[in-house]
Amino acid sequence: MNPLQSMETAPTFETLFDQSYERVRTAKQGNIDFFDAFYMDFLGRSPEIRNKFRKTDMKKQRSMLEKSFYHLLVFYATGDADDYMQRMVERHRGREVDISNHLYDMWMDALIDTVAKYDDEFTDETALAWRLVMAPGLTYMKYK
Repeated sequence: MNPLQSMETAPTFETLFDQSYERVRTAKQGNIDFFDAFYMDFLGRSPEIRNKFRKTDMKKQRSMLEKSFYHLLVFYATGDADDYMQRMVERHRGREVDISNHLYDMWMDALIDTVAKYDDEFTDETALAWRLVMAPGLTYMKYK
């Protein structure tokens, strides 16, 4: 088989991500949806993370996460940080929240683990697609 031919028929990482995102954003396990499951996983990863969220309204935070996903995707697509993205960086890097770089890595790991649980078509390629799409925005937030 011609390698170029197989490349043409293989879905792009963007397509894999889009398809996976559509599956997980509406999926539920019992009464727990994807975003709630993500926070359960993320908060369970370390006392440091739980401490950062101790005074957080999690309903509001969950809504902000969904909105943040959109802006991370825009950053991936355009390479430009819009005003919302700039405000996220200022909030996360400043004294208000003060998120250390290693917590972004834990965030990504919790995200991938949650996708694996909620996407019934999850593969290593799906995980890679999520990492490739989310990494530019997270890297921007870590090092801006």
